[in-house]
Parts: sequence; structure tokens; C-alpha cells
Amino acid sequence: MTEPNHAVTPIGTNVRSIGWFERAAKASLRLASYLPAGPASSLAYTLFFTPPPKRTPSKRAQRDLASGKRLEVLSEGRRVVAWSWGEGPTVYLLHGWGGLAAQMTSFVEPLVSTGHKVVALDGPAHGLSEGRTANLFTFAAALRALTEKEGEAHAVIAHSFGGAATAHAINRGLAVGRAVFLAAPSNPAAFLSEFLEGAGVAEKRRDAIRERMERRFGVRFDDLALPTFTSTFDVPLLVLHDADDREVPLRNGKEIAAAWPNALLQTTYGLGHDRILRDPLAVANAVDFITRAAASDRKGRRAAP
Repeated sequence: MTEPNHAVTPIGTNVRSIGWFERAAKASLRLASYLPAGPASSLAYTLFFTPPPKRTPSKRAQRDLASGKRLEVLSEGRRVVAWSWGEGPTVYLLHGWGGLAAQMTSFVEPLVSTGHKVVALDGPAHGLSEGRTANLFTFAAALRALTEKEGEAHAVIAHSFGGAATAHAINRGLAVGRAVFLAAPSNPAAFLSEFLEGAGVAEKRRDAIRERMERRFGVRFDDLALPTFTSTFDVPLLVLHDADDREVPLRNGKEIAAAWPNALLQTTYGLGHDRILRDPLAVANAVDFITRAAASDRKGRRAAP
């Protein structure tokens, strides 16, 4: 399928398609400089947390999904759609912002063939799942809701924004045996100011919007940076990140791996932000990491910063 281009936003890697949608959003957001703080914050919230228009998967991706069993689960009152394949320990696949479960199907056959059940979901407000807006916490809640229905997470493979959401789900008590993050951001909240600045919002107004959003979520955005809370994690992690990723630069993967105990960083080349999901070697490395029998094989090893 044709992958979207990306830009980045606050509570996660808001992977936005470049085109009329983003241009319209930024043009609308410029109004925030002329509105009172409350309406300006509400407008910024809506634009910032609204995914790009829903995409239709390619015919190949539709065939991949059709080969699985369609599932539905309620998460925070919204219907989340997912698909499952195989039997065995369950591996969950979580896409990034603006993505689809269909983007993750390269992992299905290798995992099923090694005796795993695989569950891939369309995140809230993405694909066939319900909702108009989404954020880091709604993605994390959807993942938790699926594990409650389909079984404990033997592992999670997550792309970009989905990696940040998975880390926050773990931080909020989700049991995960192993995790693989592909092109994940280390500090998703850091991109809010860049998003507002790129839309032409004045600096003073940017600070006011951020403060109101923090009050709305009940968190300080600086506390959402993965290195601030992952140092106590005991979940083995493989970080796959491409040196040529222009949307979420390699330094993000290095920062995640350096702060996360029992983490390993593998750098790829020439794949960028999306092709890493379909690269045979990257897929094989992720599957090998998950299927490896010895959970202690990387104990005490950390990736170099």
C-alpha cells in the first residue's frame, strides 16, 4: 500500500499526511493567534489530535486482513476493530499515527508460522475503528482493552506513535513480555511547539495553548518523554530505527534504548520511516527477538547512546 508522508506532533508521533489536509489544518490553526486562550486551545486540540482522512488499504492489504478473523472491542466507549491470526502466545501489532493495521501485516505470517497468535488493530479514529480524535492515551487504552479480550501480551510490535503509546501502556500497568519498537519517538510531547510554530502561532500563545492542554490531560507534557519513566522497566526491548528516518530521527531510537534497561538498538539504513515495516531483514530480526526462547539472553545489556 502507499504509505503516508509524515510530520510530527505532541502526544505521540502525530504522523500526518502532507497535502490539503495539513495545509487546511495549519491555515485554521493560525486563527489561534487571534482568538482568546480558551477557544484557541480548543481549536489547537481538535486540529492536533484529528488524524488525516481515513485511507482505504491496498488490495493486497485487504486480502491480508481478510485472511484473519475480525474482532471488535469497546475502548472508552468507542468500537475498536482488529484482526487475529493463528494460535499460541499473543503478539499485538500497533501502527503509528495516520496508519492502519494493514501496514503491519508483514509480521503476521512469520509469527503465525512460529506458533504465535497475532492481533493487529486499527487505532481509535483510524481505519475502521470509531472516533474523530485520538491521542497517546486512547491508543494505550485500546491496546489494553484488546489484551483483556484476546489474552496477555506475549509481545508487542509497534511503529512510531504506536511505540510511544505502548510504553505508556506499560507504564500504566499493562503486562508485556517483550516489545519491538520501530521508528518510535523518545519525546513525543516535544513536537507540540514545533507544530504550533510551523502553523504560525505566536510564541506567547503557544505557551498558553500548551498549558491548557496539560491541564486538560492532567499531565506535564515533559513527563511524557520515554526516558523519564522507562528506567524501571524490566521488559526486554528491541529498538529498530533507520539512519535515514527524516520524520523521527535516529537519535530518538538511541535515547529510548539508552534509557530502557535490557534494550538493544539495531540501526537500519536506507529504509526511512515506513519501509522498515516491510523490509525482510527488519521483520526477521523483530520476529527472531520475539520468538527467542531464553528471556535472559540480553540481561544486563544496554544499547550504547
